[in-house]
Amino acid sequence: MKTDAIRLALGKIDRIYRKQHQEAIAELTVLEMENAKLRTMLAFCHAGAALYSDGGELQDNRTYPFIDYKRDSVQVIEGKMAQRLREEMQDEAH
Repeated sequence: MKTDAIRLALGKIDRIYRKQHQEAIAELTVLEMENAKLRTMLAFCHAGAALYSDGGELQDNRTYPFIDYKRDSVQVIEGKMAQRLREEMQDEAH
């Protein structure tokens, strides 16, 4: 009798775990799609017509440091944009 109760409890725990796992995977998939869409939007807004986007690439190679919107982390993109802005401001000052 105890073993039947344990089996039922384990079965219930397993079903709950599987449901939560499936929901987490679905949410992660949505977040990945949103991330890709936002990166594409940022790339087009920032680089404009100069954006290299052949074959699924999203690269802004107009000036150094080059920005790869598909592969660079958000922190790296932010740092490269800041570096470009600093250099642009220095060039304007001279």
